[in-house]
Amino acid sequence: GPEVRVGILLERSVEMVVAVLGVLKAGGAYVPLDLKAPAERLAFMLEDAQVPLLLCTHAKRDMFTRYQGMSVCLDSEWEQVAQQGTENLPTRVTPENLAYVIYTSGSTGRPKGTLITHGGLHNYLCWALQHYPVAEGTGSPVHSPLSFDLTVTSLYTPLLSGKRVRLVPEEAGVDGLVEALQSGERFSLVKLTPAHLEV
Repeated sequence: GPEVRVGILLERSVEMVVAVLGVLKAGGAYVPLDLKAPAERLAFMLEDAQVPLLLCTHAKRDMFTRYQGMSVCLDSEWEQVAQQGTENLPTRVTPENLAYVIYTSGSTGRPKGTLITHGGLHNYLCWALQHYPVAEGTGSPVHSPLSFDLTVTSLYTPLLSGKRVRLVPEEAGVDGLVEALQSGERFSLVKLTPAHLEV
């Protein structure tokens, strides 16, 4: 429900996309956690964001011995998930409610959580749909972590325009992005940093 923060610690996968969309549909706010971040940083973020629920895998759940919240391991608990209702959820969310909490790198000290509202996300995505030619191609590669803000553009804008996303495996790194770009697929949008362009 509104203002409930849900940690997402999953590899770039269909399950990750379903988790993000599920949290938003339920009216909650997701807290993306980077798989490559140190366990201490992730534990700090879970505590700082007051996350009562963590969506993860069984192996990753064991990283957090002091985490007091509930967890759902999406690689081993599908039977319990399948027992939940399938009816469409009523929404009580308003534009002022949180959509996600994204943390800074912490390079100047402790990481700080930035609170993004449903209204702010909606406004940005409406702008992106008007200014990026996402309807013209096949969609977008998603090659960056969910905890990196450029992923918002490459994940949501194709889906909102009826296109697909190509999830580049995390272990493939920049080579996976290069392979996607050389595949001949006519992407609508590729969101890159200057460092990516140099590579």
